[in-house]
Amino acid sequence: MAQEPHTIAAPRVEGRVVDAATGKAIAEAKVTVCYEDRSEDFKGKTAETSESGYFAIVVPERTPFHLAIEKQG
Repeated sequence: MAQEPHTIAAPRVEGRVVDAATGKAIAEAKVTVCYEDRSEDFKGKTAETSESGYFAIVVPERTPFHLAIEKQG
């Protein structure tokens, strides 16, 4: 009996961006995956937060990374 192949979703990080002082959601913030390659940081994929501050972004598997979060104002 043959089995159907399994598909695995790409690894991702999801979360919510909030103001540290007020706890209010920050909408339309830019979340960027940054990973190190040799001595320089390289930017990967980006996502924008929703009205409630949530985001989900695909990250490189087994690669050290950090997130950079920006919002004007």
